[in-house]
Amino acid sequence: SLRFVLFGINREMLERIVLSKRLSELTLDRCSVALATTLRLPPADQIARLTLGFGSHALSATQGSADSMWAVFALCKSAKYLRCYPAEPGSTVDYPPRDVWVEMQHVHRLAVLQIEGASEEVGPLVRWLTWSRDECGSDGDMKAIKFHAHWSLGASDTYMLVDTFIRCYPNVRVLVLEGLESISSELVGRMAAELPSLAGLSLALAPRSRNRLGCHRGRLPPKPELHVTVVLAVVAGVPVVMYRELVRG
Repeated sequence: SLRFVLFGINREMLERIVLSKRLSELTLDRCSVALATTLRLPPADQIARLTLGFGSHALSATQGSADSMWAVFALCKSAKYLRCYPAEPGSTVDYPPRDVWVEMQHVHRLAVLQIEGASEEVGPLVRWLTWSRDECGSDGDMKAIKFHAHWSLGASDTYMLVDTFIRCYPNVRVLVLEGLESISSELVGRMAAELPSLAGLSLALAPRSRNRLGCHRGRLPPKPELHVTVVLAVVAGVPVVMYRELVRG
């Protein structure tokens, strides 16, 4: 594995990374990669795990912490694991612009996607994932998804995100959504009904929304074979309530 933090990566370095036969895991934390260096480079097919840390360091004056790092993801055509996180307080994960999606259709073939500290705009992520699914013309390979919002994700955005996951990745097995404004039995029931392969589900309210829980005992649809954990709050020490217990209660 290889990890760069607050580093400027030139074409020679990037070419060595791309051509390395032994490198399977790469982490870029607030790095600056000149966009021109990614042009006409062969794909980095050996990199299976990619981690991107976003921030507002001075290196990002050249779009280093966002656009250029997404350009590195564009090179990692065979990546199966992608984790994006904010590397600085107050920073967020911003999504790639529309004009580069054609180079990033392989997001649809990821097995694991983790987005922590997501941007408040859910729409760009939804449109990117939906477009990639339509271009590929088949269900995605995603087995595990984690989406964490620093802010309180409203009900309409939550449903839009969930509907996208249902349409694009119907075979997902593990789904984690954190930072929700509310959790309803209808939301949990929809995921249980529409995601037949789902083996684990974790939903966490945003700290300021932890009293807005709509999953009351006995209101969830019966599906006892589905082992789903609903995290009722993000406060340490709150016991986990099992989906089966809610159904049978």
